Order: sequence, then structure tokens, then C-alpha cells
Amino acid sequence: MHIWLSILVWSLIAGGLARWRLSRRYSPVPTSLEGARQALAFLGDCAKWMSGIQTATLGGVIWLLFEQDVRLSTLGPWQLWFGIGSFVFTALALFCCAWVLSAIPSVASRLHGMQQTAPDGAFDAHEATMFAAPSPRLGNMMALQHWLWAGGLVCIGLVVVLELSK
Repeated sequence: MHIWLSILVWSLIAGGLARWRLSRRYSPVPTSLEGARQALAFLGDCAKWMSGIQTATLGGVIWLLFEQDVRLSTLGPWQLWFGIGSFVFTALALFCCAWVLSAIPSVASRLHGMQQTAPDGAFDAHEATMFAAPSPRLGNMMALQHWLWAGGLVCIGLVVVLELSK
């Protein structure tokens, strides 16, 4: 029961973080179609790198929580608490990363169809909605991904610090 309660509490904290990051106001930066293409290329590269490192971190957290020699029996209650927090935050960050990667083609195709006369805020890829239907803006989802990733790193760091302080 303690584990499920921990997952619930960490999920609620992540949900509050999501609500805070996704409610950022719209503030486009005027750019060109070429600038938007470059931004999307950089975003794709960053998202691929982040997905790899987050997957590796998630694997380490899962090993820490479920390996026979390390498992829940040898972790203290606070280590388990922060280990679960790291799992929840990192898994949600990886989900956000996958969502960003899947949205890049949608944003690129919508930007490509626009006519450009001068630098315009409409070409700001970060402020574009992720998909044609009402959805979060790409920059907001990326910011949320990074905040969740940071939360996961802090939690796993606290697990290590608590282990070293035994």
C-alpha cells in the first residue's frame, strides 16, 4: 500500500508541475521559415538525445528498485520514497519526450505550408501547437519534459546521498 501511495503522491506533484508549465502565456519570437526549420532540427536532435539518456536513467532506477540484491528490503523508507519519485518523474519526462518527437513532423508540415513575407511570430516553432487539434504548444511540452527530468535527477540524487550517509 505504501508504494501505491508514493506513486499517487509523486504523480500529483508531477501533475501540478504540468499544470504550471503548460499554462505559460503565448509569446512568439518573429523568425523566418528557415529559422523554424533549423529550430525543429535542433529540437529533434535534443529530443532524441534526451530520450536515450532518460531511458538509461529509467533502467537504472528500475534496477535500483527491483534488483534482488538491492530491492525494497535494503532500501530505507526515504530511499524508496525518492526512488519511486525518480521513476515517476523520469517515466513522465520520457513520455513527454516521445510526444515532442511525434509532434515535430506535424509542426514542420504546418509551417511548410505557410507563405512568408517577412520574419513573423507564426514561424516560431516553440510556440506552435503540437498537433492541428487543440493541444499544448511544443515549447511548453519541452519545458515540462525538462522540469520532470530535473525532478527525476534530484530524486535519484537524494537516493544516492541517503545511501552514502548510512
